[in-house]
Amino acid sequence: MPEPGGAQAVRAKGPSSAVDRRSTGARRLLLVAIVVGLVLRVVLLAVLGTSRSPVSEFGVIGANLNRGHGFTYFAAFPDQGVIPAADLGKGLLPAADVGYDRPTAFVGDPQPSAYMPPPYPAIAAAADAATGTRHAQIRLIQLLNLGLFVVLAYALFLLGRLLMGPEVGAIAALGAALYPALIYMTTQVSASNLYLPAEVAMLFVAIRAVRDPTNRALAVTAGALVGLVSLLRPEGIVLGGLIAVMVVMAARRRGVTGLRALQTAAIVVLVAGVPVGLWLARNTYTFGKPTLGLTTQAGFVLWAGNHEGATGSGKTLSRGPTGRAMEEALFEKASALPPGRTYELRRDSLFRQEAVSWISRHPLEFIGGVLKKGVLLATVNPDDRRSLNPGNVLSWVVLVALAVAGLWKLRPRGPEWRLIAFYAVLSFLVPVLLVVLPRYRLPVDLMLLLPAAWFVVRHRWYEHLWARLLGSRMPAAASRH
Repeated sequence: MPEPGGAQAVRAKGPSSAVDRRSTGARRLLLVAIVVGLVLRVVLLAVLGTSRSPVSEFGVIGANLNRGHGFTYFAAFPDQGVIPAADLGKGLLPAADVGYDRPTAFVGDPQPSAYMPPPYPAIAAAADAATGTRHAQIRLIQLLNLGLFVVLAYALFLLGRLLMGPEVGAIAALGAALYPALIYMTTQVSASNLYLPAEVAMLFVAIRAVRDPTNRALAVTAGALVGLVSLLRPEGIVLGGLIAVMVVMAARRRGVTGLRALQTAAIVVLVAGVPVGLWLARNTYTFGKPTLGLTTQAGFVLWAGNHEGATGSGKTLSRGPTGRAMEEALFEKASALPPGRTYELRRDSLFRQEAVSWISRHPLEFIGGVLKKGVLLATVNPDDRRSLNPGNVLSWVVLVALAVAGLWKLRPRGPEWRLIAFYAVLSFLVPVLLVVLPRYRLPVDLMLLLPAAWFVVRHRWYEHLWARLLGSRMPAAASRH
């Protein structure tokens, strides 16, 4: 006997209604995460101001761009050699923002540069052009950082929702909103504020492209994000290659063969190659010789973490009187190199040769240094007081504990998780081989938020939190997703 129409209607719309409530609740929680994250960051910005936010290399290049010197970081001085220099309205003078504050009676002669990749110096230049003081420039960049946090939270929500459901995405976004290291990063003039949301967005689109390997629109978007990430961090080139291979493999699993299986992957590579190729072509033209590096500091970064007396930390490069004396002598040797079109290439070669020579003569010390840097990056760095902050330490311990518990129960498999795992491992290994700073671990932290959020969502006490925050009981299906 058929049930009354009303009961049939309730049963028919019950599952859909539960899904709608889950999606609505997750969006509300995402909004809470964004609002809370913004409030915490604005409070910290009000407390710290701009005194702890140097503009660093980005501001130096940005200032020089605005004052007609082009994309330049170094300048030649008759009394100090070739050193970083910034034009703040009185000509090129030693750049105090990066530790070069010795007075001079001369105006520097700018040298061609590719010391940093272009996106973030362009942002610093735009902020400098739009404001009249260094304080206002930093404040404007901090305002941009607030917007980039919103992008990061939303991209993390999308990634979590794609992999494990909307509640996981919302909790992951809330974790990013509350994570002390990410809150502090908003105060800084640092490219990490840009590349972190770009990389999370890249992973989201890449996973969608792997799931739909014949969708050209997704391939174009993935390629554009890979190109942006590659101009911010060279690791993006490796990730782009991996994404292309995974798209081809996914297409073949769906029975797509021949050239058609390569089309989408080729789109990813070609679109990503446009900005990278343009920058490499610009560098080749600038230096007058074929230049394959995206920046001219790869050799320096290798040396920074691999030399006699190296601490492994980017905060303090050398330890002990001997190590610091050798560091000073090498920097003086670099500044004494003849200025000219290829100065940065020759300077970088000098540091690279020193690093390779030391590694070849001390292989065991090199391995020990890599292990030490791994510990510094995975725990705390005594040379950087920010990593010793109790809030940073405690939040890291809690995140790792939740993530390990989540991974243990979740046992993630499939190409999507392989891509995320590769991204996290690559983000950890590259600085460990070179030189470490606490913020270099943030890409790993963001990926750990995903299994940690999944573990949180599966527990009953989360339902009570859901009810308190959102005023409604979470559907039971959500906790079993």
